Amino acid sequence: MNQTTSRMLTRVKAVYLYIREKGTVSTKDIADEFGTTDRTVQRDLHILTYNGLVESPVRGKWKITNKPVSISGNNSDDVLFSYSASVIGNLTILRYNLY
Repeated sequence: MNQTTSRMLTRVKAVYLYIREKGTVSTKDIADEFGTTDRTVQRDLHILTYNGLVESPVRGKWKITNKPVSISGNNSDDVLFSYSASVIGNLTILRYNLY
């Protein structure tokens, strides 16, 4: 896994844990917490939504779903991720899974 992908997965994991800890949060709350742009947060939330881990009951507000997530060890930062990649032409499509 390259460094950029690793950094992105770490951030997505942190976003999930932040939402889980805080309850319902806004896109701006997440962007402010992690020092990223709203667009970066939206991409991270898309990955989490695609995997059924967060939902937006009200536009711009996010909360976790009831989907079970395994967390190993004593540290809540130990959420496990995996990903697979497909290449279509010059476009790489990544599918992420959060366990």
